Amino acid sequence: RALIAPGVVLCSTSKGLYLKKNQLLSEAMRDALGDDVREARTPLAFLSGPSFANEIVQRHPTAVVVAAQKLYHAVLIQRALSNDFFRVYASQVRKNARALETHAYARARARCARSLAPAACV
Repeated sequence: RALIAPGVVLCSTSKGLYLKKNQLLSEAMRDALGDDVREARTPLAFLSGPSFANEIVQRHPTAVVVAAQKLYHAVLIQRALSNDFFRVYASQVRKNARALETHAYARARARCARSLAPAACV
């Protein structure tokens, strides 16, 4: 925590649970960062979408969503990660970390369902 400069946006790019405490990763991140997150010194963002690492490595077109409480934090992540074949859509959620994580996943699923290959939405 002490190594993270104030204002740096942390982006969770993984799915899963912290089994030791039965928490979503967003909750575990908030616990680990404590007051830094609560006082907005360390903003959080969450990347989610129907994507597979082997397809991204092979440069298959992929679309995901990044959600943050402030849109400009999501846009920072969007600009850092987007390229010709990996498109990141930015979204804002003004609620807690669990809502952010859930929103990012739901938006990514909805965007996938509107795509040309909805069968790939897993």
